Amino acid sequence: MLHRLLLSIAFAAPALVLAAAPVVEQSTVATRIRTVATGDSRAAPAEADTVSLRKQLVDLTLEIDQLRTELREMRGQLETQTHETESLKTRNREALADVDKRLREQERRNAPAAMGTGAAAGAADAAKSVTPASAGEQQEYDAIFALMKQGYYEKAGKGFLEFIAKHPTSELAGHAQYWVGEAQYVGRNFKPALVEFIKVVDTYPSSPKVADALLKIGYCQHELGNFEKAREALQQVISRYPNTSTAKSAEKRLVDVKAAEQKQKAVEVKPKTADAKPKAKAPEPVEPKSGKP
Repeated sequence: MLHRLLLSIAFAAPALVLAAAPVVEQSTVATRIRTVATGDSRAAPAEADTVSLRKQLVDLTLEIDQLRTELREMRGQLETQTHETESLKTRNREALADVDKRLREQERRNAPAAMGTGAAAGAADAAKSVTPASAGEQQEYDAIFALMKQGYYEKAGKGFLEFIAKHPTSELAGHAQYWVGEAQYVGRNFKPALVEFIKVVDTYPSSPKVADALLKIGYCQHELGNFEKAREALQQVISRYPNTSTAKSAEKRLVDVKAAEQKQKAVEVKPKTADAKPKAKAPEPVEPKSGKP
């Protein structure tokens, strides 16, 4: 009996396997289809995100390149401006040094002429109290003047005032007083500059800077519109220091003063002419209505 059962199972097994095969294949195929479908649905967003990130990365790279280009251009402009500024400072320093050299040469030439004027007696009295500058005074003066050449006019002006207070009888005191006025003049503070230049003439009549101070007095009066006083100061320079560069500068400015004076007179006359009213006509006689005289 057992033997027969085993034989039946042996003969039936292949048939069962063949019958089950299509079911297994269908299940496997369905599983694969679901996996592929699921995988495609997940891969689509991931691929889109990757494309978006790549685009953003390209945009950022372009922006960085553009910023680098602009930065290089700005650096070039900054270097150019820095070079121009340094060149301008150098030219200013050289110009001031040249002016200082010329002024000192002019001072040496003008000193005898200043002593030979009508005010020689008063200058001689004032010269008695003037003492030669010591090495320390000269060094201190040069240090302050270096500030002037570098363009620190306000600081230099204060330094010269302190120098005058410390060394009132030094032969450099008149020079220092002149540069106090010059520091104000450069800043277009003409009224304070005028006061300081007048101090040079009144307080240090024997100083070689008197000629330059008189010239700047004329300049200040011109800038302030006081043309008559400007002419007086400039003509005084021309008469006291003839055939000098200071006198030539005074002559040139005197031409400008006269032109400005004429222009002012023309402006003053014009409104009067425009505002002049015609004379009123005399009233005509009216005959009486009654016909009687």
